[in-house]
Amino acid sequence: MCREPRTRAIQSLVSVLSVLLVFTAVAGSPRAQETPPAAIPERQGLLTYETTVTSDFDNDESRTVVAAASLLLTLKDEPLDAVGALFERARKDRDRVRRALNALGYFAAQVTVTVEGKPADDTDAEDELSSSPPARALATEIRIARGPLFRLGKVALEGVPDGLQADLSPAKLSIETGAPARSADIMATNARITDVLRQQGYPFAVVSKRNAVADHASATLDLTFVVLPGPKGAMGSVTVAGTEKVNPDFVKGLAPFAAGDDFHASLLKDYREEIDRLNVFDAVTFNEAATLDTDGRLPLIVNVHERPRHLLGVAANWSTLDGAALAAYWEHRNLFGEAERVRIEASSSRLFMNATRDYEYALGTTLTIPAWPEPRDDVTVKLGALRERPDAYSRDAVEFSAGWKRRFDKTLSLEAGVAFARATEEDALGTRDRTTVSLPIAILYDTRNDPLEPVTGLRASTEVRPIASLSGGGDLAARVLGQASAYARLDDDASTVLAGRLAAGFTVASKLVDLPTDLRFFSGGGGSVRGYPYQHLSPRDVLDQITGGRSLVEGSVELRQWIW
Repeated sequence: MCREPRTRAIQSLVSVLSVLLVFTAVAGSPRAQETPPAAIPERQGLLTYETTVTSDFDNDESRTVVAAASLLLTLKDEPLDAVGALFERARKDRDRVRRALNALGYFAAQVTVTVEGKPADDTDAEDELSSSPPARALATEIRIARGPLFRLGKVALEGVPDGLQADLSPAKLSIETGAPARSADIMATNARITDVLRQQGYPFAVVSKRNAVADHASATLDLTFVVLPGPKGAMGSVTVAGTEKVNPDFVKGLAPFAAGDDFHASLLKDYREEIDRLNVFDAVTFNEAATLDTDGRLPLIVNVHERPRHLLGVAANWSTLDGAALAAYWEHRNLFGEAERVRIEASSSRLFMNATRDYEYALGTTLTIPAWPEPRDDVTVKLGALRERPDAYSRDAVEFSAGWKRRFDKTLSLEAGVAFARATEEDALGTRDRTTVSLPIAILYDTRNDPLEPVTGLRASTEVRPIASLSGGGDLAARVLGQASAYARLDDDASTVLAGRLAAGFTVASKLVDLPTDLRFFSGGGGSVRGYPYQHLSPRDVLDQITGGRSLVEGSVELRQWIW
């Protein structure tokens, strides 16, 4: 073996051994820069504190407002990591609580906030506590002396257009001398001033500023609203944007005004309600132009976003009295491009708790044509087949009806139509096949605040329905029914509501059997007289079978109370 290769081999072996020795030394030595995860200490030194409020409050409103304004109270469950942060929170509280009390009309309120008995702006105390914070919750205190409640003194308006002084008097605006000087009430007056001016034809009216002078000696606040009415304008052109399947000209035609009509803000509200009732848009916004056009009119852009055109729904419920009920429906919201709705629905009820012969079924379709032939009109066409099995009678029928509704204003409307029915009836008076045509006419008056959960208002209706039999004999008949329901809330949050209902009706017919079974009068049940089964509070024959009646008088009064 030659010397040179051997030398290179020995050098290589020495190098490998050296690397191994170094790696072993490094791997075996303790790691000064690394700590196992389990040994990492958790975050220490978080500060907690307890806050007390010392005040001369005598009502819950002030306590609630202060509690909502105070960071010390609202963030009490969020610990701090430094004493300086606690002092900063306390300093902010002093101004926040004072502003909250000012909003309630206490303009002379004195607010002091301390940490460990030291004022929040005491920097020496802050440094001392920061250097050696105690190992306990720190004590903070909010001391409040509200002082007198300021009341409104002189209330004046400047810049009111001629002829509107009476409409914008303090009495009409509900902000009179002697009332508490609350910020919320003052801001509400701002909005009322603007609303009055916009309703009187000033689309750009604003309250440019408020001048307030507080007299601490008399605890009064004099207010002056400086009004900037801007130019008087007229209604302008309407542009509809965002439609996809709905005809924009149809939406434009719903406007209850024409270009050139005097501007009234309520017309925009009415227009918005007309669009909303179509139920084809899930978003509607009005963009008024920033200036009047050359003709002194205010152009309007209506931005809409369409809902999905098709709707599918199912429902199921169970009653220990009537059994199960199932229902399903499909709806097309915009059939021909002008918000026409077609709805197909099927239902079954009285299931499982009754014999199969007493099951009820219904299948029907409804076509609704809104805003036709005039924007304030609606036309409805219905076709359906049903099987009814209440306790009073059995009825299998095919029905067709067409109705027209005219809305005169927001509260008064008229409905008229024609209805055909081909039915097989069985009741205490026998079994018969009957084909009838009736002409229902109704007047409706409705001032309820909410049709689904009313707490105020009145709903009244009167319907007259002449009835003619096209088969099976019988004379002409008629049915008249008047109903009224009234609601009054007994507290501010409407958790207690007093409701009353009155109904009265009569029929004109030679014999009771000349009246279709579904148009006779029956009482009893949740929507009639509670405490009696459905239809059971009705006339009966000698065999104690329910026959229905020729006339009706019902009345009820109830107290509705929310439990939770």
